[in-house]
Parts: sequence; C-alpha cells; structure tokens
Amino acid sequence: MKIRSLITGVLVGGLIGSATVLFTTPTSGREVRTSLKNGTKEWGSLVKDVQNKASNVKTDVLKLVSEGKKAAGIVQNQMKPSIQQWKNSLDPQMEEFRKEMEEIQKQFQHLEQSIYQK
Repeated sequence: MKIRSLITGVLVGGLIGSATVLFTTPTSGREVRTSLKNGTKEWGSLVKDVQNKASNVKTDVLKLVSEGKKAAGIVQNQMKPSIQQWKNSLDPQMEEFRKEMEEIQKQFQHLEQSIYQK
C-alpha cells in the first residue's frame, strides 16, 4: 500500500511540476511540448525499468522460498532418525526415573504416615 501511495505521489508531483514549468517558462510552446514528450518517454522508461526489476525481485524471492522449503524438508528428513534414536535411548532412562519417582513417593507417604501416627 505504501508503494502505491509513493508512486501516486511521484506522478501527481510530476504533473504539478510539469504544469508549473509550462506556465512559468519563457520558452516557446513547441520547445515545451518537445521537452514534455522527452520527459514523458524518460518517465515511461523508468517505470518499465522499475516494473522489470520488481518482477525480477519477485521471481528471486519465490525461488529462495522454494529452495528454503526444499532445504527444510531435507534437514527434517535427516534429523528424524537422529531424534528417534535419541528418544529410544531416553526410554530406558525415563523408565528408571519413573521407578525412582514412585519409590520417592512411597517413601514420602510412609514418612507422612509415621509423622501422623506419632
């Protein structure tokens, strides 16, 4: 939206500037018209150049996004076995940890019971 406002501002400013030059210039009408035609051609050329460059940038960004998705997929596929292996290596440790926690809970309950009995 900002680029559209900028382009609109540039075009309106160019028209106002052209009108100002047209009414305040001491040169003949023919010279002014020739100058305006040349200026219009230059502006048209600049606008086309900007459009082409914007199109090239868009194409490059789309290529980068596509390549990024491919690279992310490759990394994900390469990481899956490592992550699974890591999970598998943790399973026995998690089971041991779970048993230790159950033992701690039993001891804690036993301690509570002994405190309340006294």
